[in-house]
Amino acid sequence: MNVKKNITQEEAGKALASMGPLPLSQKVGYTFDGLANVWMMTIPMFLMTFATENLKIAVGLVGMIMMLVKILDGFSDILAGIIIDNTKSKKGKARPWILWVSVPYAVTLAAVFYIPETAGMAVKVVLLAVLYALSISVFGTIISVARTVLMTRMTNNPKERGQLGVLNDGISAILCGLLMSLTNIWAMKIGYAKIFTIYACVAFLACLITYALCRENVGDLNDIMLGERRSVKVKDLFITLGKNKYAFILLIYILILNIANTIIQTGGIYYAANVLGNQILYSKFMIFMVIGNITGFLIAAPLVRRIGSRKIFIIGSVLGAIAAGTMFFSGGKSFTVICACVLIIAVAGITFTTTQIMAMTGECVDYGEYKNNVRAEGVTSAIVSIGVKIGGALGSALLSGAMYAGGYQSGAAVQSTDVAGAINFAFAGIPMIFYAALAIIYIFTWKLEGKHAEMMEHIMKNRLADI
Repeated sequence: MNVKKNITQEEAGKALASMGPLPLSQKVGYTFDGLANVWMMTIPMFLMTFATENLKIAVGLVGMIMMLVKILDGFSDILAGIIIDNTKSKKGKARPWILWVSVPYAVTLAAVFYIPETAGMAVKVVLLAVLYALSISVFGTIISVARTVLMTRMTNNPKERGQLGVLNDGISAILCGLLMSLTNIWAMKIGYAKIFTIYACVAFLACLITYALCRENVGDLNDIMLGERRSVKVKDLFITLGKNKYAFILLIYILILNIANTIIQTGGIYYAANVLGNQILYSKFMIFMVIGNITGFLIAAPLVRRIGSRKIFIIGSVLGAIAAGTMFFSGGKSFTVICACVLIIAVAGITFTTTQIMAMTGECVDYGEYKNNVRAEGVTSAIVSIGVKIGGALGSALLSGAMYAGGYQSGAAVQSTDVAGAINFAFAGIPMIFYAALAIIYIFTWKLEGKHAEMMEHIMKNRLADI
């Protein structure tokens, strides 16, 4: 759909009210954005190995650099949201940023793995910190926030937003699983620099495809209807965000979900070695993780259209809790049971839930305008990025903390008898608790899907009253 810029505000309102499903080309374009975004989830996994084994930087120093970049992320997410909210371009608010930062994002993504091993230690540390911060906290953050804002500006239909979330996050989850399994194998053959050069080229092309195929259909009509109100002071953006209770409820969901998912996605190798007794089994049940991600990706979209985002999210979190609980209480005694549980967690606990976060973000943006008459797309979308990053950090901390409490010793040939129990609780018990908590909290706190039509009607009346 191409929006004519010379239509009246009344005509824009009518067009918004009668907007149908998105064209397939735009859905395909938004799917490719997942290929651009996935590298931010995977680069920390491999950068730690590259920095410690290739560059010989102390693991504690690498960990400190990553922690400082995470702190910087919190500020850069909000700043990116403010910048996008105040962007004025013929091509939209969010879509141009995906094009503008595609080159520096791709360059810095690969450059961090080109740090010379022969350089002095101080030079290597500085280059690692600067390039990692640029790729993740600056250019990566802009793309991450822009993709969420883009979804809210492509359609105002909750089910269409749910489908976009499935397509974008689904392809990210599948690719992330494949990369976790294959990158280290490829790196041993051709090196991290060449691998991430290929990844950077894929990310760049994905950004170009997203920019070329997607359109800010709803966003353009919103801007026409809002008229002068499309320019919002930074103070008003934060006031609107502060009064948007659902934005903070959504942040809680994202934190809980990413704590559970991070533990499942990163703790498997320790679970295989210490609970199942064979580290080789990790690669085998990771195959079921990838199969689960693909399966969830294929069935989530039609389910969203049939039963809606709310039911999909509840089903996902409940099944995730049941599968994690089954794995925890089995104690690793049956590998067949473990594989079945990992498959269910990948389908439901990870894919069904994470793919609906974007649809909920769009509802949060609409709620903010419904309550405060200010449309804060950028800063509200920044909440998603902040939650994912903090949740991931907390998940890693809980996993390592539980292992430390159980007496896990890095590099030890034989671990104490308490380690298996601690890792079983960390890998399966903690996700069981968090998925169950997510389902309960969501059922009693999220009430927006049922009142979306009422909100949009109220928003349209407010806009037309201002004309």
